[in-house]
Amino acid sequence: MKTPALAIFATLFFMAVPALARQTKTIEITYQSFHSYYSCSGAEDDVHELLSKLGAEKIETSCSGGLEMHAPYVSVNATFSAADSNDADASWQTIKINTTNGCQFDKLALNQILPAFQTKDVQVSGTCFEDFDNGIRATLTVWK
Repeated sequence: MKTPALAIFATLFFMAVPALARQTKTIEITYQSFHSYYSCSGAEDDVHELLSKLGAEKIETSCSGGLEMHAPYVSVNATFSAADSNDADASWQTIKINTTNGCQFDKLALNQILPAFQTKDVQVSGTCFEDFDNGIRATLTVWK
């Protein structure tokens, strides 16, 4: 008995569906200050670390500005994949994020990154002043 080509195609397609449950997303984070300056490598590292903790995969970053360009701004573009609600391998996980420096940049980055993920119970704290930086602390539940 011969298997119809359509049945083979359907079987292969539905076997691939779980791989499609991760979505590719792109974000841009631009930070400008006349009191704090960042290198592109430092800003990219911070963004990569935040994305990794949230469960992002296949993270690629690029940067412009920063100390290397003697610019008062740094802009990081990131492309990554993240679980969506159809990802059968994902689950709700509670994570903690603690940064120890770059509070203003990290707080901005986190606020711009979080909408790209399915999250709940988000609590962020930390004090960011020019002369005092105790980092940020966040506890949240993320689908990853």
